[in-house]
Amino acid sequence: MQTIVVPTDFSIRSLNIITGLAEKKLLQNASIILVHSLDMPTSMQDLLFVSRTRRENQQLISRHFSEACEVIRNKYSSMISSIRIQFLYGNSSRVFRNFLQASKAELVAFSSTCNYRSVSRNSVDMLPFIRKSSFPSVEILVAQRSGLSHSKAIADLLPVEERLVGEAV
Repeated sequence: MQTIVVPTDFSIRSLNIITGLAEKKLLQNASIILVHSLDMPTSMQDLLFVSRTRRENQQLISRHFSEACEVIRNKYSSMISSIRIQFLYGNSSRVFRNFLQASKAELVAFSSTCNYRSVSRNSVDMLPFIRKSSFPSVEILVAQRSGLSHSKAIADLLPVEERLVGEAV
Protein backbone atom coordinates (compact mmCIF):
# COMPACT_ATOMS: atom_id res chain seq x y z
CA MET A 1 0.00 0.00 0.00
CA GLN A 2 1.32 3.44 -0.88
CA THR A 3 0.82 6.46 1.36
CA ILE A 4 0.26 9.83 -0.30
CA VAL A 5 0.20 13.13 1.59
CA VAL A 6 -2.02 15.86 0.17
CA PRO A 7 -2.08 19.36 1.72
CA THR A 8 -5.58 20.74 2.21
CA ASP A 9 -7.37 23.88 3.32
CA PHE A 10 -10.58 21.88 3.82
CA SER A 11 -12.06 23.22 0.61
CA ILE A 12 -13.71 20.83 -1.82
CA ARG A 13 -11.48 22.32 -4.53
CA SER A 14 -8.39 20.92 -2.79
CA LEU A 15 -9.78 17.39 -3.22
CA ASN A 16 -9.34 17.78 -6.97
CA ILE A 17 -5.69 16.87 -6.34
CA ILE A 18 -6.86 13.32 -5.57
CA THR A 19 -8.93 13.30 -8.76
CA GLY A 20 -5.83 14.42 -10.67
CA LEU A 21 -3.80 11.60 -9.13
CA ALA A 22 -6.43 9.09 -10.25
CA GLU A 23 -6.50 10.51 -13.78
CA LYS A 24 -2.70 10.21 -13.97
CA LYS A 25 -2.98 6.61 -12.74
CA LEU A 26 -0.86 7.36 -9.66
CA LEU A 27 -3.25 5.73 -7.17
CA GLN A 28 -2.80 2.03 -6.45
CA ASN A 29 -4.27 0.82 -3.17
CA ALA A 30 -3.38 4.24 -1.77
CA SER A 31 -3.79 5.54 1.72
CA ILE A 32 -4.41 9.29 1.42
CA ILE A 33 -3.49 11.63 4.26
CA LEU A 34 -5.09 15.05 3.91
CA VAL A 35 -2.92 17.32 6.01
CA HIS A 36 -3.35 20.88 7.22
CA SER A 37 -0.42 22.60 8.91
CA LEU A 38 -0.88 24.82 11.95
CA ASP A 39 1.66 26.89 13.82
CA MET A 40 2.65 25.39 17.14
CA PRO A 41 1.55 27.48 20.13
CA THR A 42 4.41 29.37 21.71
CA SER A 43 2.98 30.97 24.83
CA MET A 44 2.81 29.03 28.09
CA GLN A 45 -0.95 29.59 28.33
CA ASP A 46 -1.57 28.25 24.81
CA LEU A 47 0.59 25.21 25.53
CA LEU A 48 -1.48 24.43 28.64
CA PHE A 49 -4.63 24.25 26.50
CA VAL A 50 -3.23 22.33 23.51
CA SER A 51 -5.77 19.50 23.90
CA ARG A 52 -8.65 21.99 23.82
CA THR A 53 -7.09 23.67 20.79
CA ARG A 54 -6.83 20.31 19.01
CA ARG A 55 -10.55 19.70 19.57
CA GLU A 56 -11.30 23.17 18.23
CA ASN A 57 -9.20 22.43 15.13
CA GLN A 58 -11.52 19.52 14.31
CA GLN A 59 -14.25 22.15 13.84
CA LEU A 60 -12.30 23.52 10.85
CA ILE A 61 -13.50 20.47 8.90
CA SER A 62 -16.90 21.31 7.43
CA ARG A 63 -19.71 18.85 6.81
CA HIS A 64 -19.44 19.64 3.08
CA PHE A 65 -15.76 18.74 3.06
CA SER A 66 -16.44 15.45 4.87
CA GLU A 67 -19.19 14.62 2.35
CA ALA A 68 -16.84 15.39 -0.54
CA CYS A 69 -14.19 13.10 1.00
CA GLU A 70 -16.80 10.34 1.11
CA VAL A 71 -17.67 10.95 -2.56
CA ILE A 72 -13.98 10.67 -3.50
CA ARG A 73 -13.56 7.53 -1.38
CA ASN A 74 -16.55 5.89 -3.08
CA LYS A 75 -15.65 7.06 -6.58
CA TYR A 76 -12.12 5.66 -6.39
CA SER A 77 -12.76 2.75 -4.03
CA SER A 78 -10.71 0.42 -6.23
CA MET A 79 -7.70 2.77 -6.00
CA ILE A 80 -7.97 4.23 -2.49
CA SER A 81 -7.90 2.11 0.64
CA SER A 82 -8.39 5.02 3.06
CA ILE A 83 -8.60 8.78 3.39
CA ARG A 84 -7.79 10.38 6.71
CA ILE A 85 -7.30 13.92 7.92
CA GLN A 86 -4.37 14.96 10.08
CA PHE A 87 -3.12 18.22 11.49
CA LEU A 88 0.59 18.98 11.37
CA TYR A 89 1.74 21.23 14.21
CA GLY A 90 4.84 23.21 13.31
CA ASN A 91 6.20 25.58 10.72
CA SER A 92 9.57 24.29 9.61
CA SER A 93 11.01 22.01 6.95
CA ARG A 94 12.32 19.71 9.65
CA VAL A 95 8.85 19.25 11.19
CA PHE A 96 7.44 18.56 7.72
CA ARG A 97 10.18 16.02 6.93
CA ASN A 98 9.63 14.26 10.29
CA PHE A 99 5.88 14.12 9.59
CA LEU A 100 6.50 12.49 6.20
CA GLN A 101 8.85 9.92 7.73
CA ALA A 102 6.52 9.14 10.65
CA SER A 103 3.54 8.68 8.32
CA LYS A 104 5.65 6.47 6.01
CA ALA A 105 4.64 8.64 3.07
CA GLU A 106 5.90 7.73 -0.37
CA LEU A 107 4.66 10.76 -2.27
CA VAL A 108 3.42 14.31 -1.69
CA ALA A 109 0.81 15.57 -4.15
CA PHE A 110 0.17 19.32 -4.25
CA SER A 111 -1.10 22.11 -6.43
CA SER A 112 0.41 25.55 -6.75
CA THR A 113 -2.75 26.68 -8.58
CA CYS A 114 -5.08 25.72 -5.74
CA ASN A 115 -4.53 28.97 -3.77
CA TYR A 116 -4.82 27.44 -0.32
CA ARG A 117 -6.62 29.72 2.10
CA SER A 118 -5.88 30.15 5.77
CA VAL A 119 -8.74 28.54 7.66
CA SER A 120 -7.32 29.57 11.02
CA ARG A 121 -5.12 32.36 12.27
CA ASN A 122 -2.55 29.62 12.93
CA SER A 123 -2.67 28.05 9.44
CA VAL A 124 0.74 27.59 7.81
CA ASP A 125 1.36 27.41 4.05
CA MET A 126 3.03 24.07 3.34
CA LEU A 127 4.05 24.78 -0.27
CA PRO A 128 7.47 26.27 0.63
CA PHE A 129 8.29 23.14 2.68
CA ILE A 130 7.16 20.85 -0.14
CA ARG A 131 9.22 22.71 -2.73
CA LYS A 132 12.31 22.85 -0.50
CA SER A 133 12.06 19.16 0.34
CA SER A 134 13.86 16.51 -1.67
CA PHE A 135 10.95 14.17 -0.95
CA PRO A 136 9.21 12.66 -4.03
CA SER A 137 6.36 14.95 -5.03
CA VAL A 138 4.01 15.55 -7.92
CA GLU A 139 2.23 18.77 -8.82
CA ILE A 140 -1.35 18.46 -9.99
CA LEU A 141 -2.86 21.45 -11.77
CA VAL A 142 -6.26 22.35 -10.34
CA ALA A 143 -8.54 24.59 -12.40
CA GLN A 144 -9.60 27.82 -10.72
CA ARG A 145 -13.38 27.82 -10.35
CA SER A 146 -14.88 30.31 -7.98
CA GLY A 147 -18.45 30.93 -6.95
CA LEU A 148 -19.55 27.28 -7.01
CA SER A 149 -22.08 26.11 -4.45
CA HIS A 150 -21.06 23.17 -2.28
CA SER A 151 -23.39 20.81 -4.15
CA LYS A 152 -21.99 21.90 -7.55
CA ALA A 153 -18.42 21.51 -6.27
CA ILE A 154 -19.20 18.00 -5.02
CA ALA A 155 -20.95 17.20 -8.31
CA ASP A 156 -17.77 18.21 -10.16
CA LEU A 157 -15.97 15.40 -8.32
CA LEU A 158 -18.34 12.83 -9.84
CA PRO A 159 -17.99 11.38 -13.33
CA VAL A 160 -20.56 12.64 -15.81
CA GLU A 161 -22.59 9.40 -15.81
CA GLU A 162 -23.05 9.55 -12.00
CA ARG A 163 -24.43 13.10 -11.90
CA LEU A 164 -28.09 13.77 -11.34
CA VAL A 165 -30.36 14.05 -14.35
CA GLY A 166 -30.86 17.66 -15.41
CA GLU A 167 -27.61 18.92 -13.90
CA ALA A 168 -25.50 20.99 -16.27
CA VAL A 169 -22.23 19.38 -17.28
